[in-house]
Amino acid sequence: MRVGGIEIGGTKLQVVLGAADGRIESRWRDTVNPGQGGDGIRRQLQRGLQEWLLPQKPDAIAVGFGGPVNRRSGNIESSHQIEGWQGFPL
Repeated sequence: MRVGGIEIGGTKLQVVLGAADGRIESRWRDTVNPGQGGDGIRRQLQRGLQEWLLPQKPDAIAVGFGGPVNRRSGNIESSHQIEGWQGFPL
């Protein structure tokens, strides 16, 4: 089983592909420009995912986000670092 992990942080974006036992096979990383807000960061992440992770067809993907997420709705409540994430559906 191959799994993908997405980290959306206030300073960096990171996407990894690895094995179910936790071994990381490859990594894509980019620096966040906070001035672009949530929209700009989502465009940046979308490019990285389309070019790098999705062609490798992981069996599952997990997402980490640096702010509160409503676990019932799956929507981001807010970001403590970057505007433009409120209500975004993970």
